[in-house]
Amino acid sequence: MKAWLSRAGVPHVVRDIGEDPSAYDELAALQILSIPVTLVGDTPIVGFNPRALEEALGRRQ
Repeated sequence: MKAWLSRAGVPHVVRDIGEDPSAYDELAALQILSIPVTLVGDTPIVGFNPRALEEALGRRQ
């Protein structure tokens, strides 16, 4: 996920639920209990899904 975002030139912040309890709390509040999760604005994308990422980023043709 991180490599894909970097190659696509997308600025991003990595938060590790194992090291940052508040990151876990935020996912739990969204009722998302699996990882990885990428938030694009308020849109959660669960798992590695390049098509959904491109669509959420407005890069899909």
